[in-house]
Amino acid sequence: MSTENVLDVIWQEAKVKALAIIAQNKGCISYVRPEDLETANLFIPVVSVIIPIKQEFHEYIDNIGIMPRVPLMNRIREGAGVKIHRTDTRQESDDIWVAQSFGDKRMPDGTMQPDSAVYEFNAKIRAERDFLKHPDKYGTDIQKRKHHLELQLFGRSKAETGAQLRLIARLAKIERSFRTEADLLRGMILSRVDRNVNGIMADPNMRGAIIQHALGSTEQVFGPKEIEAQSAAAPQRKIDPDSGEITEQAPMEEGQADLFHDDIPFEESQESKIKRLREQIIDLLKDPGVSEKNRESGLKWLSTTEADDLNKLIEKQTLIEGAIKNYRLRAEKAKKGKGAA
Repeated sequence: MSTENVLDVIWQEAKVKALAIIAQNKGCISYVRPEDLETANLFIPVVSVIIPIKQEFHEYIDNIGIMPRVPLMNRIREGAGVKIHRTDTRQESDDIWVAQSFGDKRMPDGTMQPDSAVYEFNAKIRAERDFLKHPDKYGTDIQKRKHHLELQLFGRSKAETGAQLRLIARLAKIERSFRTEADLLRGMILSRVDRNVNGIMADPNMRGAIIQHALGSTEQVFGPKEIEAQSAAAPQRKIDPDSGEITEQAPMEEGQADLFHDDIPFEESQESKIKRLREQIIDLLKDPGVSEKNRESGLKWLSTTEADDLNKLIEKQTLIEGAIKNYRLRAEKAKKGKGAA
């Protein structure tokens, strides 16, 4: 079988598989268009199905609907093949942050479609909306002030998250919100375009070009590999800085370490570790496995002096990850129980 035929056969198999997945999930909302499956034979269409649960969505918002939470949007991003390259954020006032995310998605012909999305987060407006939505929760001036300050504290990250989620929806060509609970629980069918790796590697010429390209990239970073001399390597000379005496030392054997080499590996600073852990905890607190009460408690804790202690942050991160894991195990167990019934 010729290489060209191998490419076509693998592409055809991928298309048949994609169509079968769509046919098996007719109850889901399909975001796959017929042209999405007609890729060039150097690429293949990959279809995936996401069946969300109610906890993966925010509460209903008037005039907007029901919006997916961050973990679900990340699953959508992966299923649709969306890549986010960077997010730029600027602060315009004490309450306003504006973020712009840049990314792309591979199209059926193999080209990358770039796009960007802008999101503005206003802590004051968000706080006032929350006051109206939950009057019992924010009944006093102190409670209102505290909530407003919390929104200001995480204003930058909320703006960045908003821009990234908006970009995912644009490139994946999905609705950003659902009107009814029945719609959001139907599930969704998404597609992305992957390289036809098996077909490409079946061609010796293309396989060789790929290997050469990989080696070329390595040489660009590390330089060309030195050709080892057939004769024994010359001894190394060292000068004693105090006496000026010149001594010769045999070259190190392969695998032998130089204990006095000054190429010390980079070690992350304490400040950087704390900042990274704080960001990871914020992301974990957004998970559906964290209750609203624990989420508020966690965000409040991050504003205390304890949150500047590395060990305390590690301990808090471990506790939250454990709670999320237990939540998922309980949800899976309950799901299996319903299936058995």
